[in-house]
This record gives sequence, C-alpha cells and structure tokens, in this order.
Amino acid sequence: MPRPVSDYFRRHGAALGAIAAVSWVANYLHVTKLGLYADDWYYIAFPFLCRVKDWMGTALSNNLTPENIQGRPLQVIFGYTFAQIGALADSLAVDYLIAYALSTAGALLMYEVLRRRFATHVAALAAVIFAISPLHTVHQFLNGQFSFAPSFLFVFAAMILYLDGKRTLSYIVAAPALLCYESMFFLFVPVPLLKPGPMFKDRRREWTVHLAAVAGVTALYFLGRAFLGEKRAAGLPHRFDLAWNVLQDWIYYAATSFLNYPYAALRVHEATLEGWIYGVVFFVLAWLWLARQKSAEKEPLASAAIALIFVAAGFLLSYFFEMPPRPYLIFTDRASRIHIAGSFGSSLLIAIGIDQCLRWRSRILPLLAAALTVLFLYAFVIQNDYIEDWRDQRADIAQTIALTPDATPGSLIILQLRRPQERFFQSGRRRRGIGFEKTVFEWHFPHICADIANCPQLFAVYSPAWSHYLRQDSDGWMSWTQPLFDGRFYQVSGRFRPGRFIVLEETSPGHLRRSTEPIYAGGAQIVQLPEPREKSFWRSIPSTPFTRLFLDPSALGH
Repeated sequence: MPRPVSDYFRRHGAALGAIAAVSWVANYLHVTKLGLYADDWYYIAFPFLCRVKDWMGTALSNNLTPENIQGRPLQVIFGYTFAQIGALADSLAVDYLIAYALSTAGALLMYEVLRRRFATHVAALAAVIFAISPLHTVHQFLNGQFSFAPSFLFVFAAMILYLDGKRTLSYIVAAPALLCYESMFFLFVPVPLLKPGPMFKDRRREWTVHLAAVAGVTALYFLGRAFLGEKRAAGLPHRFDLAWNVLQDWIYYAATSFLNYPYAALRVHEATLEGWIYGVVFFVLAWLWLARQKSAEKEPLASAAIALIFVAAGFLLSYFFEMPPRPYLIFTDRASRIHIAGSFGSSLLIAIGIDQCLRWRSRILPLLAAALTVLFLYAFVIQNDYIEDWRDQRADIAQTIALTPDATPGSLIILQLRRPQERFFQSGRRRRGIGFEKTVFEWHFPHICADIANCPQLFAVYSPAWSHYLRQDSDGWMSWTQPLFDGRFYQVSGRFRPGRFIVLEETSPGHLRRSTEPIYAGGAQIVQLPEPREKSFWRSIPSTPFTRLFLDPSALGH
C-alpha cells in the first residue's frame, strides 16, 4: 500500500470505521427483516415481476419521458439499475446492502469535506450525526436512498474538488446532483465557506465567479425542464405566488426542522431491548471518545454561522417537494425527505455545539454522550418501525387471503386502514417512521393470483367515508362519483357489481377483521357476505420470486 494511503488510514481510519459502524448498527443491522414501503412497491418490486429487458428497456425508457421524469433522469437510471441488481440476486437484502454502501459513502465523504475547515473530531461528530439524523426517517427507504445518496456523493465529491483547487471540474461533478435530487445541489452554493480563512474578506472575485457559475448551471437546468414541458415545472404558480410560497416554505421548514431533535428524545423509550443494549455500548464509547477531545473551534460564532448557512441552503427548495397549500410540521415517513439536504448543516451545527461544550469537560461529558445516545436510539426505533411495518404488511395480505376464501374475480376487497396522526406530543398510536401510505401495493395484488387477469381487486382507503362516493348506474353497477376523495391518495376508476364489496377493517397494525355489516350506496346493499366454500379461491397461489418475497410461507400453502 503506498505510504500516503497508509498514512491517511492511520490518521483517519478510526473515524471512518466509527462512522461506518454506527450507520450499520443504527440503520441496517437487520437488513433481512426490511421490506418494501410506499413507492418501493413500484421501483423495487417490479424487477421481481418482469424480465430484465422489460425493466431496463421498456419501463426505463417510459419513465425517461418528460411526462414522468420530474427533471431527474439520473434518479430514474440509478433507481432502476440498483433495483435490478437486487432482483437478479433474488434478494431484497442485496438492495439494502447497496443502500447502506451508498449512504455510508456519503457520510464518509462528508467527513472528508468538513475536516478541510474544521477540527477532525468536529468533522467525525458531524458525519456520525448525519448518518443517524432524526431530521428524516428515510435512511432505509430504498427508493429514496437510491436517489438521495448518489446526489450527496456528487455534491460532496464536488466540494472536495473545489476545496482542493480544481474548481472547473467541481462544477462538472456537482451538476449531476440536480439530475438525481435537486435540493442536495444547493449545498454546493456555500462551499467557499469551507475554505480555511476569512469567509468573505478579500474573496469578492471568488464569490462572484462561484455564484455566477452556480446560477448558470441552475438556470440551464430549470429552463431545460420548462422547455421539455415537464409537468411539475409546468404546474408551478406564477411570479409573486411562486416567490411567496418558496420563501414561506423555506423559512418554515428550516426553522421547524430543529423540533425533530426533541421529538426524537420523546420517542427513545420505544427502543427495543436490543436497541438499549447497543445504546449502552454507544454511550460508553461516546463518553470515552469525548473525554479524549478538546474544544478546537476558536471562532465558534463564525463556525455556527457557516453551519446555519448550510441549513438554509438545504431547505431552499422545500416548496417543490409537495407544493402544499401551507407548510406543516413533518417528523416521519416519506414526507420527511424534505429535511434530508438540511441534515448536512444541522448535523454540523450540533457537532460545533458539542465541541464548544467540551470546554466544561468532566461536568458535561455524560450529558453530551447521553444526547448522542438519544439520536442513536431514535435511529434504532425507526429501524424497528421499518421491520414492524414490513411484518404487518405481510400479515395484512396473509389475513386478506384467510378472510376471503369466497372471493371471486369480480370482488372488490376494501382494505380500510387507520390513519394515525402525527403530533409532537403523541397519545395513542404513533405514526411510524415509514409505512403510512400503502396504496401502491394495489398494483401488485393480482400477482398473487394464479390467473392475473381474473383476480379480485384490492382497494386501500384511510377513511370509512369511501362508500359515500359510490353511485348506482342505470344498469345496476356501482361506480365512483369522483376520482379522489377523503382517505384516498390515488385516483379511482372501475365499475363493480353490488354485493361484491368485501370490507376488511384494520383493528390494529397487522390485524384485520372482515365486516359483515350492510353498507348501502345508491339504495343498493353492496357488501359481499361470507359464503361457505369447499375450496378457497386462493388455493393455488403461484410460487414466484415475488410471492416468496412478500407472502408468509403459511399463505403460500393456503
């Protein structure tokens, strides 16, 4: 091994190993127990259902059209490619190992970026906090990590190039981040702040050239989206309305993101026994490590200002994630991706704060170690949320099969799920870190039938009001009065016979019951009452890579 490389690992190997280990234990320790969630059901599950040439050919090309691309062609290409690797290995665990490698590589590069401006222990702390950041709960969300992590890698690599004096190349490397996930690119805007020395003094020309280059790249990107008629760009409000929405969401989400830290502290009691065992080990190691460090930031206010500028840069595009009529508090699930770019600056800010607290040494070290342990334990809580939600999804479908032996090809199975609220102070059932939205699985439900063309239809709702949106047509069939309604996230269509609606109600996560109470719509009783059958409709579920992945073995033998 060349000496410079061996010297590098001698100086930084312990920090790099700690970052990788924390990322693994807190987020990916149980890769064989993790599954599919929300959009994963499209982007990760489909490769298990179709041929390679169909997924990487027809499906990929269809999603690279202006109607579907959302301005992120590399997001589509990376997502399809990584998902296909998992399908070829016939293993979701392989997909999660890829996600771990990508996300951990991002944290390691972040360390490499920050140590050019800050003390080594500050860079290491920030990278560890980044790896377990409570600002978002999508560390294990495959469809997300296959987009977020490559975007971070492009930006962090570009930062390193810029700080090493290779500025022209840095812009070339940073630009693809826009094509993966736009919000990460804007972390590159304040990169001159990471150079040692004064932030602005005698650097006017550098800042002018840098901001002009970034503005040019950004303008070309958004003009290209508008020119191609990409639907998100075409659907934006105009002028003042757009400017106000962007400013409002930018300030709101940047400010409220810090509430995710106390939110995490309020949830650590939910950690499993295993999580607490690892947490105790983490606490001891963190205490011992902190005891060896000394406060190194001589200008803490300037350092904190740099971190806050990166927080602001990470939230610049907050409005464009969901374009809500008004911003709202976000703590968990897929929507928390709005915080992911901001977690860079936020993690740095916390690390700088811990560095300053080291001035008090022994009096505060246990509290600092405990604070870091809270973040670690919360990450474990979220990892367990993923495990439990996958288990409950499989249980839901196994129970659907068990509760509907009398299903027919014309049946419509209504899966009436509960909708847990998300509040800072929670009573009752908490919304998990993932799994709030399960509608996308409907597309795959026919694949558990022996005859896909003659399979009952699954229909997920989050409100009992769904029956109010049915009408009876002149020929006696039932149809929907509108494509979207309360408790439904995707448009509805189709016509169904009355008496063919099978209603399954969620009583608690992973537990369903079949309702036999009559429901009237348009004057017709629509519920299909249980009918005795010698043989279940589901008696011949095919054994395929998909059914083996998703169904419990007991369901396959039903």
